[in-house]
Amino acid sequence: MSLSPNSCTRVFAQAVLCVAGALALGLGGGGCAASGSAARREFDLGFLASRDRDLEGNVRTRALGPLYERRTRDDGGQFTAVRPLYARSANPERDRVLSEFLWPVGMHKTLGKETYWRFLLAYGNDFDNTTPGSRYRFVVFPLLFTGRDRHGDGYFALFPFGGTLREYLGRDRIVFVLFPLYSFSAINDQRRHDVLWPMGSWAESSDLSHIGFRPFYARTVKEGRWEKRTIAWPFWTEARYLYPGAEGHVRMLWPLFWRGNLENEKTWMFLPPLFRFTRADRQTTVHAPWPLVQYGSGLTDKLYLWPVWGRKTIWNTDSWFLFWPLLSGGRLPRAGGEVRHFNLMPFVQYRHATRPASVNAGETEQTPENGTSEPEPTVTERRFKLWPLFSWQRAGSASRLRMLELWPGKDLPQLERSWAPFWTLYTRERLGPVKEDEALWGLFRYRRDEDSARKLSLFPLFHYARETEPESSRSWSVLLGLIGHRRDESRRTLRLLYIPIRYRR
Repeated sequence: MSLSPNSCTRVFAQAVLCVAGALALGLGGGGCAASGSAARREFDLGFLASRDRDLEGNVRTRALGPLYERRTRDDGGQFTAVRPLYARSANPERDRVLSEFLWPVGMHKTLGKETYWRFLLAYGNDFDNTTPGSRYRFVVFPLLFTGRDRHGDGYFALFPFGGTLREYLGRDRIVFVLFPLYSFSAINDQRRHDVLWPMGSWAESSDLSHIGFRPFYARTVKEGRWEKRTIAWPFWTEARYLYPGAEGHVRMLWPLFWRGNLENEKTWMFLPPLFRFTRADRQTTVHAPWPLVQYGSGLTDKLYLWPVWGRKTIWNTDSWFLFWPLLSGGRLPRAGGEVRHFNLMPFVQYRHATRPASVNAGETEQTPENGTSEPEPTVTERRFKLWPLFSWQRAGSASRLRMLELWPGKDLPQLERSWAPFWTLYTRERLGPVKEDEALWGLFRYRRDEDSARKLSLFPLFHYARETEPESSRSWSVLLGLIGHRRDESRRTLRLLYIPIRYRR
């Protein structure tokens, strides 16, 4: 009998939780067995094992520090990880299940009826996993290609020896024999043949014709649109464009000059791409030389004195750098607001998102100059990372502080699921009035809920809890119940040498 990754994970979890539950019961730590109704009770054995609810109310089970974690949402969503070997996320609302294996080595994803998987350089798609004869693709890049297209036609190719590919690289069909000796490709009604690619080629369609014997000569004509030609490529290239309002010629003698003479744009380049001057209807561009000095005015305002300093504005998107790539920042729009960002590579990353505040009578401010002023934008998100020490982020009423932060780049969900918990030595999370602190994977924990309930533990030395439901109570214990006391509304319990002694108030 074989076991799937899910089955192996459940076996591992049950074994760990059985031991943890037995320990928690035996030592008086508020634990439970791992089966039946008792399995849903909370317990805390520090970094060894614990079960509680996270800030969003999801059931959270963890064991062996960062190695095992399982979260279950009320809507049926689940997350399970045996780090770094395996992580699985299930979202029933999106009909999505994602499994990752020693990320980035392998992954498997289903989204509705579609399945996608990848292992190193091998990957595959099943575009409808409910139909046996559906479209699929299997690739061991760049050697093996096989599958079935949307019309039910199968294909197979072994690179570079030969075969057929369908619906790949933007082409309907690709056929090759001893590539680059011969290849054929088709898209819509266009057919192209290549011999000793990229030397000999010819193509045709209802509005296009092409013939090429590189590096000696090549010519391509798009009927009513353009004509391009090269002689002794790459030394001489020319093109004639027939677009309304943009007719004209482009010619290049490489590496000496490039000349573009269109109705709406005039360009000179010397030693391309080093020196360039372009004047268009709505844009002026100067490189002198590229990439050291770059200037633009019009649709794109730009001034680069690379790598010392530079700035660029395109529509309502701004960017700048100082001593590239050390310092950079900018502003970019997004739906309903904008995002400002700043980077000091690789040490500092800052992100600030806002949206315009709604103007109403209560938010309008009076000023002496014009009588009213726009209210300040509402901050929707902030992120700050000081690598490798810590990161902080806040969105709405949720915030998180994390130490350490060893990944220098942008936060990736895959890293969060499989790797980040290993270097997360301390976290402080808040969601509205609920607050949670944790250090060394549960060696220290502190939790404050919105109903004034509190929990504090320093495993295995000390534990304190103040609860409000199902009844008001307070308890503390030393060395997992060697000495302890619990007081609730009806009685008190004293624990000596792990032996409970109950008495009424």
